[in-house]
Amino acid sequence: SLALSDAGCTLETAAGAKVNVPAAALARIDFSQGKVLYLSDLDWDATQSERTPYFGPPMPLDASVDPYAPQRDRALEGGELTLARRTYRKGLALHSRTRLVFRLPEGYRRLTALAGIDDRLSDQGNVKLEIVGDEKTLLSAIVSGGDAPLPVDLDVSGVRRLTILVDFANDQDVADHLDLCELRIIK
Repeated sequence: SLALSDAGCTLETAAGAKVNVPAAALARIDFSQGKVLYLSDLDWDATQSERTPYFGPPMPLDASVDPYAPQRDRALEGGELTLARRTYRKGLALHSRTRLVFRLPEGYRRLTALAGIDDRLSDQGNVKLEIVGDEKTLLSAIVSGGDAPLPVDLDVSGVRRLTILVDFANDQDVADHLDLCELRIIK
């Protein structure tokens, strides 16, 4: 059990041992173990995922072949994921037109993220973001550079196949560097 007070925190184990932790020694208490899964830590289905340049055929999702291949936990240009002058440790960076398909483990209820065009592109970039769960559209939105980041909070209860599509919008594929920061599923 856990008891919080102004003085700190008292923890009691199932065996009855008690530990007192002073408030000054507490940085944070994290109850997410086993309840949160970042999509950047999952492998996408390589047979269903692809990137299609504005001119040309679909390409494999391979950074050695395509400089705009999806990036895990870093921006497309390298460095940290950055939205609204804030950096993020976890997420995906995607260029238009990229489709990623994930097989979700059972028991997760919510998908959350913060979506936006990476700060390095200033007010450039314009994409259509679609998130589909088992062939049902969960989100369809236009995301443009210079706009405030778009909070994403979706019900994915029972979803087994999740598709994220970053598609061309108004400006072909110029500066279409979408960051999906803190992209995760939650039990």
